[in-house]
Formats: sequence, C-alpha cells, structure tokens
Amino acid sequence: MMDEPVRVLVIDDDEDDYVMIRDMLQQVGGAPAAVDWAPSYEAGLDGFREAVHDVYLLDYRLGGRTGLDLFREVHGKKQRAPVILMSGHGNHVVDMAAMRDGFSDYIPKERIGPSLLEHSIRYAIMRKRTEAEQRLGAIVESSHDAVIRLDLDGTIKSCNAGAYRVFGLLSPNVIGQPLACIERADAQGVIAALLDRVREEEDVDRVDISVQKADGTAIDVSAQVSAIRGEHGAVEGFSVIAHDITERKRARERRDRFVAVASHELRTPMTTILGFAELLLTRDESAAVQHDWLRMIHDEGLRMKAIINDMLDVARINEGFEIRSEPTGILAILETVVADARGRAPDHAVLVDGDPSLPLVIGDPQKLTQVFSNLVDNAIKYSPNGGDVLVSAQLDPASRCVVVSVADQGLGISEEEQRNLFTTFHRVQRAETINIGGTGLGLYIVKGLTEMMNGKIWVESVLDQGTTFYVALPAESVADESAQELRSA
Repeated sequence: MMDEPVRVLVIDDDEDDYVMIRDMLQQVGGAPAAVDWAPSYEAGLDGFREAVHDVYLLDYRLGGRTGLDLFREVHGKKQRAPVILMSGHGNHVVDMAAMRDGFSDYIPKERIGPSLLEHSIRYAIMRKRTEAEQRLGAIVESSHDAVIRLDLDGTIKSCNAGAYRVFGLLSPNVIGQPLACIERADAQGVIAALLDRVREEEDVDRVDISVQKADGTAIDVSAQVSAIRGEHGAVEGFSVIAHDITERKRARERRDRFVAVASHELRTPMTTILGFAELLLTRDESAAVQHDWLRMIHDEGLRMKAIINDMLDVARINEGFEIRSEPTGILAILETVVADARGRAPDHAVLVDGDPSLPLVIGDPQKLTQVFSNLVDNAIKYSPNGGDVLVSAQLDPASRCVVVSVADQGLGISEEEQRNLFTTFHRVQRAETINIGGTGLGLYIVKGLTEMMNGKIWVESVLDQGTTFYVALPAESVADESAQELRSA
C-alpha cells in the first residue's frame, strides 16, 4: 500500500466492519499495513492518546455517541495524525461536518474497496506531512535564530530570514558560498571541525563561536550543527542553528566586572575600617589619636556607603525605576552643589553663573543634585593641578531647554575614551589618573538619571586643556515639547 509500513487504528463498534477493512488493507500492494482495532468510543479515545498510529479510520456511529464527538474531544489536544471518517450511508450533512471539523477525508462504507481505501489513506498521510512541513517551514522562516542548510562540502544551500538578521548576510551573495566565510580570521576552521565531527557521527553539543557579519562586525553565536539524513540514513547535508549571544556575553562580562570592581572597591575601605577598629580595641592611645582613628573609620564608612549607593543606583536605572519630576529652580541646586564642593577643593576656584530669570526645569531635585554633584566632583578630581571649575546655566533658544555646563581646566579626555565614557565601570586610563579613585559608575548613573528626567547629556573635551559636560533639561513652560525633541535627537 505504501513504501513503508503504516500503522492504522480502526475505531468501529462493529467487528465485522473492522475485519472487512483489515482484509482490504492486506490486499493492496506495497508494505503491509499493521491494523489495530478500538471497539468503542472509550477505546478509541485511548488509542488517540497513545498517538502511535499513522492514520485513524473512525466510524460515525459509536454506540450512543458519534465519531464527530470523539474527534472534537481529541482535536483540541493537537491531534496530528490524519483521521478519516466513515459512515454506514452517504450523508451530505455528515460529509460537510467532517470537512468543517478538519477530517482528512470522508468515505461512505458502501463505497469502501481496497483501491479507494488505499488511495484515501495515502492521500491523508501525504497531506498531513505536507501540512507539517509547511508549519515547520513557517516556524523556521519566522525564527529569530539563524537556520542554515549546507551541502556535504559545507556550502550554503538555503537559509532563513533569521540568518540574514543574525549574520547581516546579503541574499544575492550568500547561496553557494562556504559557511566558513562568516568566521573571523582568528577563528578559522571551527565550523569545518564541527562538520567533520558530525560526519563521524559524534554527538556535538552547542558551541560558542566568534563569527563576522557582512559589515565586518564581530559577533558571538551559540551554534548547533546536525546532520541531515536521507531515506536510507546516509548524510546528505547539514543544518546549522545559530543564536546571537553577543549581548548576553557582554552582560555576563559586565556582571563579572561589576563583581570584581565591587569586591575591590569595598575591600579597601573595609580593610581600613577593620584595621583602625582593631587598633582602638587593642591599643591605649591618647584621645587625639583615637579621634583621628575614628575619623578614618567614619570617612571610610562614608566611602563604602557611596559605593553601595552607586551600585544600587545602577540596579535601579537598569530596572527602570520612576523618578518624581516637578518644577525646580536649577540655580538654587547649582549654588548648593558648588558651595558644598568649595570646602573640598582648596586648590580650585569653583564658580557658578546663571541668569536669575531662568525658567524652572522639570526634574527631581534630589536626583538633579546627585547629577551635578557628580559632575563637579569629577571636574575637581580630574584637574589635579588646580584651575577654575565653572558651572553655568542658560536657556537655549533653539531647544527651548535649560542647558547646564560644568567646565574644568584639567586633563581632558581623548576622543577614543569619550566613546565609552558613559558605560559602566569605564574610567579614563592615563598615567595621570592612576591615583584618582572611583568605581567608574558615576557617569553611567548621571546619564541614566538625566535621561529618566527627559534630559540629555554630552561632553566636549581637549586633551590637556579641559573638559565640559553639558546637561540639557526641559524648562517648565515647554517641558512636553522639549522632552520629545530630546528623545528624538
């Protein structure tokens, strides 16, 4: 009947009909059919649940219920094998109901013969396979993962849309090219080695490899290579499924760096605190000496608190916490920040300048204080030879925002360093900055808080001449419009 054995389940409460169908299926050519019998509605339900048959022949009448009832009960459980409905008499209503409910075919029993039965079963199985292949093809094509089909030589025969997205492939140029062309120069041979292992029928787990997109960008992917076998088990080609893990890998690296930096930064003040605390407990010194030790413990405790607060701020920014924004006088905040900084910067002239008639800005006063305190502290730290630090605010007519600038006359920042300036744990790497402390989180926090208040931050700098940070904030009268402009800028 078929080129390969077919398992058939006949669900019919009439044993004579079952025997008739079984005998008919043995008369047709090809591989013999294995025919099982379910003599009741309940037995048929169990047969569907076992899901071991290739096709089901279902009688319309099953005692007090119908084959339609049974099919509807199992169809909701994603029945995949084809089901052919049989009825004792041709009935147009039953025929229409069968087609509407999703049966593969409908056969009146008085018309059943070996040829018709074989044709119906063959057609039903082929139709189901075609539908399954179409569903699989749709899933593959819509997948965000890259799915690539290779021939035995590792040449690309076909690929889905995900492959173009992941690798940035160009459709006219990819078919007929070796898959190895997407490997980075320092990773050549990895894919070929995987194909060789699959040829030798080795089990190959997912492997992380570095590849190169069409535009030259390097990315990391997790790839699974599998053999595609023909009817007789021979390997006819390979499939490669690759998932872009670049961002996941970077996130893992950021997490590891976060843990390493946090451990280092917290260990230093903790060591100082424990050391002086031990001295206080074991040494009998004068009140003045003990006071100095307590001051060291207090200062290092404040340092630890600042580090922990920075880490918490990073976590909150990543989670997208809400900021309370309200009309706020920016000059009052800047004057407070500058007054506080002057006491810590005897070698610097820390100045503030702004028109008292500036409009109010929309933001969180506490977070604005944090933003500008960080920028002023940085201006002081990265100006080790002194110089003025000028904080100014003015209304920008073009953007209709209040722009605050924090300018120093310090070390300056190279163009290369500026590209990573607002990322986590980035610190300017120069001989002059080795002894300047910090976690590298401050500017990331500043940028995150600024943007959460619908603001924008940028930097201008010249090496050995100084740096100016700019923060633009929406003014009260034009907050909605300027916020939209900043977000689209």
